[in-house]
Amino acid sequence: MKKKLYNIYYNGCYEFGQTPPTYEGTTELEPKEWLKQHNKNREYEGNEPEHLEEFNFEEVEVDIAI
Repeated sequence: MKKKLYNIYYNGCYEFGQTPPTYEGTTELEPKEWLKQHNKNREYEGNEPEHLEEFNFEEVEVDIAI
């Protein structure tokens, strides 16, 4: 069985200076859905929401044996 996942990297496009992307995690959610969940958690913690262009999403396909 094939499964589509996304590796998520924060690219720091709004930070000063050049910083390499940092790994945020891996998810089954489509990027827009992941961001919606991510921002819900951020806002609950009192932080500003982030934007899709602040992240790079690398699509990976994995084989899962059942």
